[in-house]
Amino acid sequence: MGIKIISIAEAIENTGIKMLVHGQAGTGKTVLCATAGEPTLILSAEAGLLSLMGAPDYIKAILIQSIQDLEDAYESISEGLDGTEDYKWICLDSISEIAEQVLSSEKENTKDARQAYGVLSEKMTKVLRCFRDLPNRNVLMTCKQERQTDEDTGVTSYVPSLPGKRLTQGVSYMFDEVFAIRVEKDDEGEDYHILQCHKDRKYEAKDRSGALDMFEEPNLKRLAAKILAAMPDDVKEAKEKAKVEVKKEVKKEVKTEAKAEVKQKVKAPEQEKEVELTPKQKVAAAKEKRLAEEALAEAEEESNEQSAPDEEVLDENESSSVDDADSLFQSSEETTDVDNDSDSGEETQVWICVECDGEIISDEEPTECSATEGCAGEDFYEG
Repeated sequence: MGIKIISIAEAIENTGIKMLVHGQAGTGKTVLCATAGEPTLILSAEAGLLSLMGAPDYIKAILIQSIQDLEDAYESISEGLDGTEDYKWICLDSISEIAEQVLSSEKENTKDARQAYGVLSEKMTKVLRCFRDLPNRNVLMTCKQERQTDEDTGVTSYVPSLPGKRLTQGVSYMFDEVFAIRVEKDDEGEDYHILQCHKDRKYEAKDRSGALDMFEEPNLKRLAAKILAAMPDDVKEAKEKAKVEVKKEVKKEVKTEAKAEVKQKVKAPEQEKEVELTPKQKVAAAKEKRLAEEALAEAEEESNEQSAPDEEVLDENESSSVDDADSLFQSSEETTDVDNDSDSGEETQVWICVECDGEIISDEEPTECSATEGCAGEDFYEG
């Protein structure tokens, strides 16, 4: 069997950013998951999504209550099922909680605690590597943080924490980016969140991209932009070209399918005219034709909007997504929804009563006949 040799640029292009963030409770690990500024799928095992109230609509979640739930989620994501192919970021929040669920289950199945920890290490290592190796996806995993004190030097350090010594010691080696999320106080005594991206004597961290400073704002969109900017030019060009091509293909397929479906619905009532219809059938056909024509008009209008240059769309989305991400780490402000009055430019319509053939002039389809005295007709068709 032959081997395939590829360039470093090709290898980087297909991986995406793989990141581990550890921190104590309340430091903002869950909120960080929602700052990518683009479609994000959060696999939550902590039942602690309250901090994401008001997050953008492109942030979705899957609740994980067992290792089987996690494996099922991976199968859907890896195969692009159930709409999961649209998500650019996959976040596991948190792998410490998932590991504890696995350990609890294994302890119930065996009396030997050492065996339970061995199974835990094998299962978690396997599933974490599967998610980490998802191609063309950015993956963020969060975990708890543990305080350790060196018995010889007395130095205290903060490292990722998972159940089981073997799993804890090996998890940092699985990622290119390992950050410690912290809450510090400014000169005025106010709390602020910060990401430590490089190791010192106290915090475990690393940045293999070489693009990040010692401390960075906890914002996935900005982190990704800095890391991408440090990649070789041929990798960045390949990524951008792939994105543009995918968007063009998707737009083309959607527009073609929509037009074909709508035109078929418009033609259907016209073909039925050749057959003698009952009054009720005339009413149904008229309604269907009107709805189909409205749908066709909407599809053509949407098609015209989508024909604008891709660069303008990307710029607009990027601007709005940055605002969405920034708002999650700022204090909430009251907002007021303003409803725009829609134009009421509908033309007056003539309706024919099926029972008496009387004419009624109304903007909307009448519910009972008023054209002929004594007529109780309830079915109408357009005149």
